Amino acid sequence: MAPIVVEIALPERGRDRRQNHDRYVGAPHPACYGFGWRSTVATKSDVIRWLVDRHFRIEEGLQRIYIIRGPRFDDPQDPIKLLEVNANTVPTGSVEAFSFSPTKDVPFVTEIAEITPEEFHRVEQHDLALPPGWSLEGAEHKQRPAA
Repeated sequence: MAPIVVEIALPERGRDRRQNHDRYVGAPHPACYGFGWRSTVATKSDVIRWLVDRHFRIEEGLQRIYIIRGPRFDDPQDPIKLLEVNANTVPTGSVEAFSFSPTKDVPFVTEIAEITPEEFHRVEQHDLALPPGWSLEGAEHKQRPAA
């Protein structure tokens, strides 16, 4: 049986996801419809790979994604944490993670923080703090695939 694909209107390409966050708090992540895991068991790693691929396809200004791996990373109850460096986002001078509830398609809580390249440089210089419990130490780095 083919997976059911639900089409939704996504925020404008390049618009700051943070500006649209109020629409999605407690809702499924807007980029995650049509994942098709219904007939298989998705591992956290499978879901992360899919999210990273999907986000690079949707967000033109997305340059890098850091998969934050805390001490409880292998625990299914520990959220997926993604730090996204996006040239098209609006700088806020802070790093805020937004949570998305588990869904049938993405069966893990997902937390995403989106920052500009300049803000990322400040994070690297320890001039801007990551959310509590987040660290770049041990994070897996994904670069935008070449076109």
